[in-house]
Amino acid sequence: MELTRINELMSNRGYTKAIGAIFSNWELVKDEILLPNRKAGSGNGTVHIYLLEDNMNMFRECFPDYIKKFNLSPESAEKDCPQIQHFVLTSNILTVAGFAYNHYRCDANVFNYSDYVNKVIKQDDNGMLVFNSLFKLSTEDRPYFKQFDKAIFGKIIRYIFVPRKTAYKLYLYSDEEYKNFAVFWIIGQETDDTYIVNAIEGKKTDTPQKEEHVANEPTESETEPQSVKLSPEDVIATFTRYMQEKDKSEKTISSYIGNLNNLIPRAQKMLDGKDHPSPLTITDLKELKAIDKALWSNPAIVEWNRKEHNRASAALHIYIAMYEDGYVVSAPITKNKDKKTAKPGKDVSRFDFTLTPEESKQYEAYVAFLKDVKHSSEVTQNSYANILLKRMSNLLRDYYQSDLRNVFAITDYKKLMLMESEIWEVKEIDEANSASRGKLMAAFRAYLEFIEQTLSDEELAQIAFSEDGTKDIVSSSVGKKQQFTTHLPLFSVDGACGYFANSKEAEVEGWVDMSKSGIKLTPDMFVVHACGDSMEPKIHDGDLCIFRKYNGEDRMDNIILTQLTDHDFDYGGMYTIKKFHCNREANEYGVVQNSNVELRPLNQAYKPIKVSESMAQDLKTIGLFVTTISK
Repeated sequence: MELTRINELMSNRGYTKAIGAIFSNWELVKDEILLPNRKAGSGNGTVHIYLLEDNMNMFRECFPDYIKKFNLSPESAEKDCPQIQHFVLTSNILTVAGFAYNHYRCDANVFNYSDYVNKVIKQDDNGMLVFNSLFKLSTEDRPYFKQFDKAIFGKIIRYIFVPRKTAYKLYLYSDEEYKNFAVFWIIGQETDDTYIVNAIEGKKTDTPQKEEHVANEPTESETEPQSVKLSPEDVIATFTRYMQEKDKSEKTISSYIGNLNNLIPRAQKMLDGKDHPSPLTITDLKELKAIDKALWSNPAIVEWNRKEHNRASAALHIYIAMYEDGYVVSAPITKNKDKKTAKPGKDVSRFDFTLTPEESKQYEAYVAFLKDVKHSSEVTQNSYANILLKRMSNLLRDYYQSDLRNVFAITDYKKLMLMESEIWEVKEIDEANSASRGKLMAAFRAYLEFIEQTLSDEELAQIAFSEDGTKDIVSSSVGKKQQFTTHLPLFSVDGACGYFANSKEAEVEGWVDMSKSGIKLTPDMFVVHACGDSMEPKIHDGDLCIFRKYNGEDRMDNIILTQLTDHDFDYGGMYTIKKFHCNREANEYGVVQNSNVELRPLNQAYKPIKVSESMAQDLKTIGLFVTTISK
C-alpha cells in the first residue's frame, strides 16, 4: 500500500501528522510474540522495538516529558508511559490469516479459519482493527510497546504471527495538537518458498534483522572481563568494529566517537570542575561504570544530556556495553576465588556437574546456537552455558524440582515453557536473577529459544493455538528448600499412616503448593486425597485434605485420620476420615476415660461407626484435620 493511502486512512481517524516510519522495511516478528500462550515476562504480549538512532530522536520529540521523567527516575516514570493507539486494515488481517491457515496445512484443529474470521468481523471498526498499548523505555536505546489489548492483539493479531515467517511495517502518526499518537501496521507473511512479500523494496528475507544491543543486557556470570590493556588506536579500532557489527553507519560511528571524546569530558567537568580525558582512554569496566553512575545521578547533567538529545549517555552506554560483552578480549579472564570464603550457593559447587553423553551434546549444541544464531560473544557463550549448568541448576534443585539433574537434561519444550512461567515467581530464584542483573533469566530464555528452533512449525503451532489449561497445584517434585516451607507432601492414605504413625519410609506421590493457602507449614503436616462423600459438605470426594500429625491432643469433635485394624472403611481398608466423639467419665480413681467412642460422618446419609472397647485398643489416630485445598 502506498503511503499516501495510509496517510489518508489515518487522517480520517484524526491523526493528520505523519511523523515517520518505525520500520519502513519488513521486520520479522521477534520471539517475544510468537507464541500466544507463553507467559514469560516480557514475552507475555510485548513487542520490543529496536530502533535506529533517528527513530529514537523521533520518539524524544514525541514524548519529551515522559523521557525526561524516565531519565530522572525510571521507577517514577512508570505511571506516565504514553498511550499509543494502533490501526491495521481488517482486509490485511484476513489476508494474512489465509496465509497462516495455508501454512498450517488447512488444519482446523490448529487454526480454525472460519472461527477466526468471525472474531475479526466482530471487532471490525469501519474497515480497521483498533487496539491500544503503552510506549515504554527499558533503557534509552530500547523503547518498546507493551500491554496491548488482550481482546484484539492477544486473540487476533498474535494468532496470525507464524513462527519465523511473519513480518510487519510500522508507521507513527499524531493528531494536529501533537498530543495523541498512533501506529499504522502493515503485516506480511513469508510464503513456503521463503519469499517475503515486499512491495516496496522487492527483497527476499530469510532471517530476522540483527537486534540492537541493549546497554544493560546481561552477558556473563562466573567469568567477568577485567581491565584490558589497549592502545588508544586499538580502542578506537575495536569500538569501530563493534559498532559496525551492530549495523551502525560510518556517520553514526564517527558521531559516537566524537561524543565520547568531547561530550563526556564536558559532562565530567560540569560535575567536579576538572578536566578529564576521553573515556576512550579508559579500559577498566569498573571505572567506566563509576563514571556512568556519577554523571546520571546528577539532575543538572541529566537535563543537559536531554537537551543534547541524550547523545552523551548513548555513546557512553554503548562503549560500556562493548566491555560487558567481552568484545575486546578473545577469552574471559576468570577470577580466582577462594571457595572457602565464597558466598554460599554462588560459587561453591554442591552437586556433581558431570554431564551424560546426551547432556554433553545438548550443552555443545546450545553453545553453537548462541554463536551461530544469537551471534553472542565467546564470553557470553561460555557464561550462559556455565550459568545453566551450575547456578541455575542449583537454584532449580533447591526451589523448584529436587530431582533435577541439570538444565541440559530437560529437552521437553512444554516443560520448559511451564518452568519459564513459574520459576521467576519463586522469591529466591527471582532474587538471584536480580542479583545477577538478569543473567539467569537471559541464559534460561536463550535455552528455551534453542529448544524451540529444533521444533517444526507444526509442532510450535500446536502449542501456540492450544487452550490454556488449569495449573495443577500438585508437582511431582519440588526443590528441597520448598519442602514444608511452600509445599507439603502428598501421600496415599496407607503411605501417610505408615510414615507418620511408624516413621517408616513412604513414597511421596507429589508435592502440593500451599504458598497461597495462608497456612504456616510445619514438618509434621501432610496431604491425602479424600475418598467418598461421607464427610460432605465439608470434605468432598477427591479433595486434598491437609492434616497435622497427631501427638496426643484432644480429639473431641475434631476430624481425624484414623487407622482401625480389621475394619473396612472408605479407602477399601482400615483407614477413614471421620469426626471423633466419645463420652468421658471418671473411674473410681478419678481418671477420666473415654467410652462410647464413635467415628461420625458429616453426611447424614451415613451412620456413625461405633468403636467397641476391644476395637478402641487398636484405634490409631494418625492426623488432625486442618483444612482442604482446591486443585
